[in-house]
Amino acid sequence: FEIPVTKDWERHDVYLSALVFRGGSAVERITPARAVGEAFVPMDRTARKVEVKLDASKLIKPETELAVSVNVPALAGKQARVTISAVDVGILNITRFAVPDANAWFFAQRRLGVDAYDLYGRVIESFSGSNARLRFGGDLALDALPQARRPTAKVQTVDLFSGPVVLDAQGKATVPLNVPDFNGTLRLSALVYSDEQYGSGDMETVVRAPLVAEISTPRVMAPGDQALLALDLQNFSGAKRDFRVKLSADHPLAIRKGERSLSLEDNGKGTLTFELDALQGFGVGHVRVTAESSDKAGDPIRIERSFEMVVRAGWPGVLRSTPQSLDSLAPISLGASAMDGLIPDSVNARLTLSSLPPLPFSAALADLIKYPYGCVEQTTSKGFAALLLDEQTAAKLHVPGLDAEQRKARIEGAVGRVASMQTGTGHFSMWGGESEANTFITPYVTEFLLDARDEGFLVPDSVLQKALQRLSDDLLSGGHPYYNYEQSDHMRFADKAWSAYVLARVKRAPLGTLRALFDDEREKSLTALPLVHLGIALKLMGDEPRAVKAIEEAFAKDVKRPRWLGDYGSDLRDTALMVSLVQRFGMSKPEYGARVFQLARDLKVDQREAEQRAATWGGSKRLYLSTQEQVAIGRLGKNLINDGDAVVSGTLAIGATSTPVSPDRIWSRNFGAGEVRSGVRMTPQGTPPLYLSTDIAGIPTQAPAADDSMVSVQRSYYTLDGKPWVVGPLKSGDALIVGIKLEARESMPDALLVELLPGGLEIENFNLTDARQWADVVVDGITLNDRSSAAQVDHEEFRDDRYVAALKLDQGQQAHVFYLVRAVSPGTYRVPPPQIEDMYRPEVRGVGANPVKTIEVVQP
Repeated sequence: FEIPVTKDWERHDVYLSALVFRGGSAVERITPARAVGEAFVPMDRTARKVEVKLDASKLIKPETELAVSVNVPALAGKQARVTISAVDVGILNITRFAVPDANAWFFAQRRLGVDAYDLYGRVIESFSGSNARLRFGGDLALDALPQARRPTAKVQTVDLFSGPVVLDAQGKATVPLNVPDFNGTLRLSALVYSDEQYGSGDMETVVRAPLVAEISTPRVMAPGDQALLALDLQNFSGAKRDFRVKLSADHPLAIRKGERSLSLEDNGKGTLTFELDALQGFGVGHVRVTAESSDKAGDPIRIERSFEMVVRAGWPGVLRSTPQSLDSLAPISLGASAMDGLIPDSVNARLTLSSLPPLPFSAALADLIKYPYGCVEQTTSKGFAALLLDEQTAAKLHVPGLDAEQRKARIEGAVGRVASMQTGTGHFSMWGGESEANTFITPYVTEFLLDARDEGFLVPDSVLQKALQRLSDDLLSGGHPYYNYEQSDHMRFADKAWSAYVLARVKRAPLGTLRALFDDEREKSLTALPLVHLGIALKLMGDEPRAVKAIEEAFAKDVKRPRWLGDYGSDLRDTALMVSLVQRFGMSKPEYGARVFQLARDLKVDQREAEQRAATWGGSKRLYLSTQEQVAIGRLGKNLINDGDAVVSGTLAIGATSTPVSPDRIWSRNFGAGEVRSGVRMTPQGTPPLYLSTDIAGIPTQAPAADDSMVSVQRSYYTLDGKPWVVGPLKSGDALIVGIKLEARESMPDALLVELLPGGLEIENFNLTDARQWADVVVDGITLNDRSSAAQVDHEEFRDDRYVAALKLDQGQQAHVFYLVRAVSPGTYRVPPPQIEDMYRPEVRGVGANPVKTIEVVQP
């Protein structure tokens, strides 16, 4: 066939399609058949592509200006622009980032969208066969989860970009780039464009000082660790030179005997080792290297470099929170004794004075923003925190907020991650990929997507509509059975009520279904929050009488929540959300609002019980809040601070300096260790009663005591052949298998195991090793190739300083988890204790005994 090509073909989504038919034969049992084929027809675009010539120095020194010359003869006399980027080749090799090519982008093949409809299936007789199965999938990976809540050292990377530069009449331009303190290879990429033509080019430039200095250290250290720091020096000066070297460090690091001398031949390399100590502290320390020539063989050489390194404790922080009611206006003091037992550098204190009940509004949102892990619920909760913590709310709460760009990035990042976790059914997988989808979380995620869209943030409509359709289909079909839950009737009702509330916000909840849910099923609810969801849905869809009755029954309900219900909730979460929702939708009454004060009193009782448990049994005095509880408190706080007119004010004194406090509904301020040590004194003014919350967050100086009252966690080390490791020095390069044995006293379907690594060890991913290596290795009765059956692990992460696993633990049944570590950096390092907690009942936790206190790594 010949098809004429006309001007209409001037596009890049042209396809040829063919339809072929085959006759059938009943005698030979051959059915009629048809086949459809298509082929892309590319257009010739060579005239739109121009040649780009780049010229720059092949070798330059760090901290100098690099001039890049661009020459595009084909664009002489035309209006055109160029952008230049200079990026570390090491980064590009990791990401496999190609040179930008505008032609490849603009003229790429576009997908052919086809909807085919025919009647052949009805007129062709079917002799045999089976139904086809739809197969789908892809290779889109989720973004890496954010780093855990700990100090993070900065690593020097180079990514320079010039922005658009206009070419002159000869099609030329010279673009200057300021290269920082960096040694390595840069790829220079040019992207040239005019109205109709495009081109690109690239070259490489080596950045190298006459003397190159790099250090090698552990990725992280803990107070009390001792490591050997290796300093590699290489001479590129062109002759043999003598050098004096000095190393120094600031708190919380210390260098012993930091001055040395050495001689290096031209292109010669030498390594010096220094003893590095991690002091009692917390944060990012700096190691400074100064090296200068000590001879007169050539031009003087001097370099100064600074490297960052993290010091963090081998156990998590605690929060000492004390709410109280002030019936008199006596001064409030905060002194050095508040930091007893905590690493001073880690201390962050906060005083919050308010006419509102003493709930941790500020702490809840500030802590949630920093939450380190990211299943779909946690990602959504962090997105909710960013949604709530706008600049205006942050100012009213007196906490560091997010500026408009940060808030947008956080919210749209959460939306993007949630979207990538949506399955084909419209539900959301817990950890992405092939992990299980929990249907109960879908209404919560969809509610967040609606709130984000309503505040003007970009939410993919396809994701939102798929989730809403899923909720609608489930609501109309009677909901999920929840057979695996002990309280399945409640779970089914709560799921449908939350779905109804979300659908009613977009006018997609059938009123008849809502009425039937209220009339026939509301007695199935064990808790009050589902009745509030249903009541608001009824109001939004026009049934005010049933709506009012549902809300009244919710706040009158005597709730006896089981120890574990499976709805991610708690009495605290439910009550805070109930009050927040009825206020938001204009259904509040004074007696409903009074629940907030009872909530604060209950929280104070819980805090005292936590302190009593710590005094009796040891462990943390911290009252732990789940992500759901933090979101609920944050949503309630945002509503409360916008209502009412009672204010507080006063005078704040830090040391000898006093400043007035302007009247506001809530006053809150953070104090560092230095300010607390100087003495903080707040003299309040206002109409009692006022409410005070004192929060002291920090890292304890001592490891938490072992506690297996709720869940037992035991760590053991094994050699690569599965035999128990005899404690002794490890050589750099040696590997160990780490086995964790877990046994819960009660069911923990949302357990999170966090294994912080000793400083000199680095984790390796079992899944990336050769499976044949572990075929005959048996550890604690389990063949390592079968380790996946030893525990119900939903998700695991191999981070630079920890191993993290989300798993399900059944009551009384043992679970075994394994990971691989390798000794890398010589030194002596403290071993953190093993810890596990329930993500949504944080008070359910365990801390293991730690028979191996330190690990020593030696040079081979």
